[in-house]
Amino acid sequence: MEFDAGRGLLLLVGYGQKIGIRGELELGYREFSIDRIRNLRLGNFSYPNYLEMTGDVKAYSVMGNFVSSMTVGMFDLYVGAGVGVARLKTATSGIAGISFDEISARDEVFAYQFFAGLEYEFTDDLTGKAGYRYFATRDADFDGSVMPVRTHNFEIGLTHWLQ
Repeated sequence: MEFDAGRGLLLLVGYGQKIGIRGELELGYREFSIDRIRNLRLGNFSYPNYLEMTGDVKAYSVMGNFVSSMTVGMFDLYVGAGVGVARLKTATSGIAGISFDEISARDEVFAYQFFAGLEYEFTDDLTGKAGYRYFATRDADFDGSVMPVRTHNFEIGLTHWLQ
């Protein structure tokens, strides 16, 4: 499946220093619309080309992250990785211009991510950040339809540091 641009929200709680290595627990929500599907298989029927599809996918995740950061000029550069679990929910209501009653399914799968970005310290306890995050899951089984989720995300955020 291919997706249209979506949106998400992440809440992170962590422990560590601003510069150096820190750990985080992340709760995440991502939502995006299904644009089209390829390699459709129904029983013995197979269609290898793309077909338009109507539907959406929601991903709820719990991730454990490790982050490393260092100062580069007036910014702090951070890189990190995380592993966890995602609950994926899908709802489809049309394919190739044919509408049908909504079909929904869900599955819990292993998830992982890699991220990097820049942080800027506004005050001693408030930091702004902008970065990139690659989030992916193992294949989810939606009642016989197998699909991994792989997203490329550009993100902005604020971090409040407790002193």
